[in-house]
Amino acid sequence: MQTAAPIHRAVIDVGSNSARLEIARWTGGRLVSLHRDRVLTRLGSPGIDGRLDPQAVDRAIEAVVAFKGQAMQHDVASLSIVATAAVRQASDGDAFIAKVHEATGIELELLTPEAEALAALRSVRGAGIEGSTVAIVDIGGGSSELVIEGNGDVEHVASMPVGAVNLSSRFDSSGVIESSTLEAMQRAVHRELEGLLPDSVPPVDTGVGVGGSFTTLARVFGGVDESVEGFVLERSMVFGLLRRLAGLDCEGRAAIRGIESSRAGIIVAGVTLVDQVMQSLGLHRIVVHEGGVARGVLLEQFMPG
Repeated sequence: MQTAAPIHRAVIDVGSNSARLEIARWTGGRLVSLHRDRVLTRLGSPGIDGRLDPQAVDRAIEAVVAFKGQAMQHDVASLSIVATAAVRQASDGDAFIAKVHEATGIELELLTPEAEALAALRSVRGAGIEGSTVAIVDIGGGSSELVIEGNGDVEHVASMPVGAVNLSSRFDSSGVIESSTLEAMQRAVHRELEGLLPDSVPPVDTGVGVGGSFTTLARVFGGVDESVEGFVLERSMVFGLLRRLAGLDCEGRAAIRGIESSRAGIIVAGVTLVDQVMQSLGLHRIVVHEGGVARGVLLEQFMPG
């Protein structure tokens, strides 16, 4: 009797800083990633009158078309395209969705903040990260999501419209940052977090960090040539690096092992978000997870319900 070939599925995640492709199959009771790709788009960079920057739109459409070609080479049974904060917050988000459909023939799904947060939760669950009370923090380019799960039940889901890209643009943190500017950035994030967290935060025994800010930090302190899945970041490490990065320009930051030149302009904002989230949740350490929205969407497709 012949065994049926594993089904391959693909998801394209159009984020605020980059577009990502993940192709996977379900085998042996788990998701196996076959191919991943990422293209920097900066779709979440401020445009005019709340509109998406035309050059960023062109980069994003080009990336999506290229990703579709890669997915077709893997003979996928399905290809989904999702988008998050940048398109969600843009005044011309509908026009972008129409352009994606015109270029690919696929209807882009615009995720709500809650759907985005729960996709990150599914991705973390799929990685087998456990704890009695788990806080999953997904820091993106245009928004940050939080899910608190206690004993397997979702207790709190929230989203704030602040991510590494728009926070960096707001405070122009691409060059050397004065201490007063850094403190203003920290206060702004703290104020946003006050509205994000529940009135009474249950004691969190496991923190999980999702997104490029976390994986970049893990590569700075860990290694650049291997997976950083499961790397544990101490808050003292994060706070110390934040001060160091603020005193450097983009060239200086990019010279640090683990920081890509394309992320050097937004890394201070990203690390500020990481540091403030850890402080607000009372986390001394946080586990880095390399999955995210695309992985969560794939898991939902393979394991509906």
